[in-house]
Amino acid sequence: MSRTIHRLTDKQIRNVKLPQGRDSILLNDGANLLLQVSKSAKGGYNKSWLFRYEKDGRRHDMGLGALHTFTLAEARDRARLLRQQLHDGINPIESKRAEERAREIAQIKVKTFQETALAFIATHEAKWKAGGGSHQQWMQSLTDFAFPTLGKLLVADVDAAAVMHCLEPIWRTKHETARRVRNRIEQVLDYAKAKGLRSGDNPASWNLLKHSLPQIKNKKHHESLPYAEAPALVAQLRARPEVTARAVELCILTVTRAKEVARARWEEFNLADATWDIPKERMKGGKPHRVMLSPQAVEHLRNLPRTSPYLFPLRNGDKPVHENRLLELLRQMGHDKITVHGFRSTFKSWATERTRYPTAAVEMSMAHAMGSEVERAYSAKVELIEQRRRLMADWAAFCARPVPSRWAGSGATVVTLHG
Repeated sequence: MSRTIHRLTDKQIRNVKLPQGRDSILLNDGANLLLQVSKSAKGGYNKSWLFRYEKDGRRHDMGLGALHTFTLAEARDRARLLRQQLHDGINPIESKRAEERAREIAQIKVKTFQETALAFIATHEAKWKAGGGSHQQWMQSLTDFAFPTLGKLLVADVDAAAVMHCLEPIWRTKHETARRVRNRIEQVLDYAKAKGLRSGDNPASWNLLKHSLPQIKNKKHHESLPYAEAPALVAQLRARPEVTARAVELCILTVTRAKEVARARWEEFNLADATWDIPKERMKGGKPHRVMLSPQAVEHLRNLPRTSPYLFPLRNGDKPVHENRLLELLRQMGHDKITVHGFRSTFKSWATERTRYPTAAVEMSMAHAMGSEVERAYSAKVELIEQRRRLMADWAAFCARPVPSRWAGSGATVVTLHG
């Protein structure tokens, strides 16, 4: 039986010094084991073990740890095990990487649904539009409706029964919310599958759940307030202290959408010219829109504090309030059947039934496209500026009309305002 010849001793290793002008050297112990000696930043020496071998015509250097961690005898034992792998046709570096990947996968596979959802959000939030609120929406809906049921389950164990248990309590009473929650659960589980955390079909897919969850007929979208009741609602809003009340009132006065108002920035407004230029990124049609501000709207804006780039910021000031908060305020005020978007229909009904403004002025005030390409091009050029200004001023004056006495018992402090 042949004997492995070693060349290094513990004494040599302890007393080794670098030759003049050299920053590092390799000492060969034989049998693929090397000691690398190099200068340290503190003036001493760093000493670490290397296993050098050839595989498939290429040289490989594999680190075996520092001398202060593994003695000469221990390094030789480690080198012997690696030589056995080579003898069996195994590439030691590839074997080590495979073991590391296996450990990572083993750790990942014990991730809970909540941990996976948070990882999904962290991965995707950079892609979501700045100020778009997606992070907040995801966190709020999952925290409220998914995590209590699914959060502590291993993501690999989430099945259709668990998803049903999560969705059934809110499917009828909060259908739109439940629909969004289902979609978000589905995306998290798709992400988990892509990461190797689970396998099989997605139990939150609609194709699977539609046979188990009851069909809900779509309710009328954007239910609107009768225009006769608009002055009373504006009076209620003005009596409330919330910043969201100021935002809802601006929606009404400018006939804009909740998203356009909630994310509005001061730089978009020219109060001297009484205009508001909404950038295309925030417009539903993807085109910029100029709002003609009534005197009441300008006064409303002047009374807002300027503590942030946003008109309606969160408390820290660096992000805008989310548009859903505007709808929540209406619900808190007892208006369960109307939406913020519905105020646009309220305005259009008023303009159609109570005024003689041309349809083009009304539609343009709402950022609606009108007629043929030629008509749209002409309207874009002339913009009906003066008619739109008078229209918005008349609308604001109507909203400030005296409040009928029947609203006095509405639960809000009623303020009588004259337009």
